[in-house]
Amino acid sequence: MDERAVPDSAATRPWLRPADRSVLDVCSVVGSGGGLIDRGTGFGVSCVRTDSRYFAYGGRSTARIRQLKLALSRIGWGGYRPVVAFTQSRLPVVLSDAVAISPPSDEKAGLEYSWAERGDQLSLQVDLGAVGPRGAPRGNYYLQTLRPGTGGILARLSARDPHVLIVSISLIYAHKGQLQGS
Repeated sequence: MDERAVPDSAATRPWLRPADRSVLDVCSVVGSGGGLIDRGTGFGVSCVRTDSRYFAYGGRSTARIRQLKLALSRIGWGGYRPVVAFTQSRLPVVLSDAVAISPPSDEKAGLEYSWAERGDQLSLQVDLGAVGPRGAPRGNYYLQTLRPGTGGILARLSARDPHVLIVSISLIYAHKGQLQGS
């Protein structure tokens, strides 16, 4: 993952204090091989890595989210829209348009962010950056994880920095096969 894409530099974003990180690799298998009569749909395998960073911050969330959007727009992110995800999370999630990374590659990385006004709003099993199924379909295989720690995140919160920002970047790093019409 391109470290420039994650706003964790204290020099450029002094209001963000790194609190933790999570990494989730998931590969999905779709399709079927068919049988004697049905020729099937073919198989497809796709693997995605989601790298999430957790930050403590102070100030008004609306102003800080505007600052985040401005900083991210300077490195190519934009086109933000709210996400209605099939999770049990109570936190808002905003998705950015995917951007091309490391030219001349055609790969595009997706970015989402979320925030909590207080640490007690966090539920790391279902919030953005969660390690494990967030409404995941059958046929998903979780290959590698780095789990976030609630204790570590909460320890970074203070009266001056009571809020939590989660920034997640996802990239498809393996894709093989494609589905065919039956």
